[in-house]
Amino acid sequence: MNQILDRVRLFWLSRSPRTRALAVLAPFIAEYQAMTGMDLSDRVLGDSVLLSLAAMYASLPRAAEQSAETWMRDCRAAVDRASDQNWQLNQHANDLLPEVSEAIRRRLRYLDTHTP
Repeated sequence: MNQILDRVRLFWLSRSPRTRALAVLAPFIAEYQAMTGMDLSDRVLGDSVLLSLAAMYASLPRAAEQSAETWMRDCRAAVDRASDQNWQLNQHANDLLPEVSEAIRRRLRYLDTHTP
């Protein structure tokens, strides 16, 4: 299983930043198009704010995974995991996913209403 995940990560990282961003944003673009009928694919790739949000969204699951792995390796016997810095990082990364998702949706609405 780890070999498969490593291959997927290697493939993912070998793609250009714009390709990775489009892959991250594809579900959001499809959702927006289903709701509004507007295809914003072309506008998305030219918007640096949306590309930055996509990069952040893509990095959060890995950050959560790495911090959880570190916590489990170093502090799994700790009674008060909430005070551990790695556990807190894991929680923050997981908590940010819905916020970044909402920011992506808001930016798509902005692009729809403010771009010719």
